[in-house]
Amino acid sequence: ACEMRGNVRFAGDVDASSGYALTEICSGDSALYRYLCFDGENTVMLNLRTDGELRGELYLDGWYLACLTANAGEGYQHLTAPVPAVTGIHSLELRFYGTFSRAALSDFVFFREG
Repeated sequence: ACEMRGNVRFAGDVDASSGYALTEICSGDSALYRYLCFDGENTVMLNLRTDGELRGELYLDGWYLACLTANAGEGYQHLTAPVPAVTGIHSLELRFYGTFSRAALSDFVFFREG
């Protein structure tokens, strides 16, 4: 389940890998995903598109997990960050801040690296 706050919407996006994305993201918006199952993953990757500077903060069950930054660019950018290995079922909140006017999130994935 996904709960969105602010301007962010789930909509079709021909440039997104799945054809859909969280779009119309503005600074201060957030998306909360519940009931995600983790199995020791230690890296997160977000595919973001932005027209300015963007900081994406990730929170697991309300606790700070990681921060990724992106600058204006053409198309989606693949951003990665290390995270503490997580197991079990948790909620994940993505919060978006910055000087951008609009951004989109195509997808995110957690995986084990190393």
